[in-house]
Amino acid sequence: KTIHHAWRGGLLEHVLSMLKIMDFFASHYKNLNRDLLFFGAIFHDLGKIWELSFDDVFAYTDEGRLLGHMELACELIDKKSSRILGFPEELRVICKHIVLSHHGRLDYGSPKRPKFLEAMLVAMVDDLDSKMVTIQSFLELERQSGQKWSRYNDLFERYFLLDDLKEKFK
Repeated sequence: KTIHHAWRGGLLEHVLSMLKIMDFFASHYKNLNRDLLFFGAIFHDLGKIWELSFDDVFAYTDEGRLLGHMELACELIDKKSSRILGFPEELRVICKHIVLSHHGRLDYGSPKRPKFLEAMLVAMVDDLDSKMVTIQSFLELERQSGQKWSRYNDLFERYFLLDDLKEKFK
């Protein structure tokens, strides 16, 4: 709602970013199931479509407050998989686990911790992408100050150097 990708189209940007990262990992680590990685990138936050509404600002729907985006995505998995004749029950459970564990830690809101490589990677890439975008957004605003260092960032518990190192060391 407010931490990362909190703008119109942000969820789609986040999913596309994760898909690109998953594509790399699937080709780098040959033992990973590419389909499950792509599923995780697409479905991990899909419930946010029903969890949040947007008029002038993002707000939680009643369904979102009462159930949350993970439960809403799991309901969608159940609904869609039940329409596919012969859909494997074990695969349905695997898909739901990816969604339920994508925050990676219980104290981050996941009801389950990831218990296989693909679920672990979905959680790690979700965390990486959300943190990178959060830091980049913070740095863009801070660079407008003309200072060399940012204000203290409470979320990341540090100051950030504001130099553009990509440009500085071409």
